[in-house]
Amino acid sequence: MQNEHDQTAPNQLLKCPEVASILGQKVSTIYAWCRSGKLPHLRLSRRSYRIRRSDLECFLTAHAR
Repeated sequence: MQNEHDQTAPNQLLKCPEVASILGQKVSTIYAWCRSGKLPHLRLSRRSYRIRRSDLECFLTAHAR
């Protein structure tokens, strides 16, 4: 069972569609950012990436306008 704290933990792993929704980007853009190294990620297989919530927050901070 997961509680609310687990769902917002810094080490929570997010799928690319979840990250795309958060950032308002296309899923293909998130995959491209992962492949290019722009977005820190964990690669589980050839097309399976996960992004830590903490890495996403750092990414957002670094790219804030």
